[in-house]
Amino acid sequence: QPSEPIPEPEVKNRVSSGQQSDDIDTGFYASLGMSIGINADIPVKETTPIYSDESFKTSTTIGPNVAVGYSFPEQWRVELEYLGLFADTSDQFKLKGQQFIDKGDQVSTNIFQLNLIKDLPTSSRLTPYLGGGLGLAHSVYSVRQGSAAGSSFAAQGKAGLALSLSPSTRMYLGYRVVWINGGTTLDFWSDRPSMEGHLQQSVDMGVRVML
Repeated sequence: QPSEPIPEPEVKNRVSSGQQSDDIDTGFYASLGMSIGINADIPVKETTPIYSDESFKTSTTIGPNVAVGYSFPEQWRVELEYLGLFADTSDQFKLKGQQFIDKGDQVSTNIFQLNLIKDLPTSSRLTPYLGGGLGLAHSVYSVRQGSAAGSSFAAQGKAGLALSLSPSTRMYLGYRVVWINGGTTLDFWSDRPSMEGHLQQSVDMGVRVML
């Protein structure tokens, strides 16, 4: 008797609707969003004893955050990111022990970071992420007497949640804290004090799209 053909085994989709395979979302991406910079206290290093306890106190501000990067298998991402914060500021200090406040100043900061980020997939459309980066911060300090600018080392950590809107689009909401090393000399004042390091916090939101 002629033998009957052996049926081919059924090939099943081994990725369920609630799971992600290793190669999903790999490739280049871009993100565009905004950051709400939380008010910060930027200390000033004095050079004369008649001034003390001086700092620039920034107000809450909104600025852009933009990134381009590459997503690797195993949910790792590397990206180059820009963050801009442009805050109205008051200069608070003591002169011979008496407190003064000088309003109407501004601190503008442009931060460039190279980030490493780990996505933590779940069985839902929400994906937590954790990451950090190293880079430079360029700050401009503007007061009535003039302005001074300088660049310094900056490092950051950030965490948040990304919501899947489509196979190639994510909306994200996150928190970051950036250390800005300071060191800029304020040569618009005759005693030429300098800026010290400080922490800058922000809340971030935006959209990330695979290219």
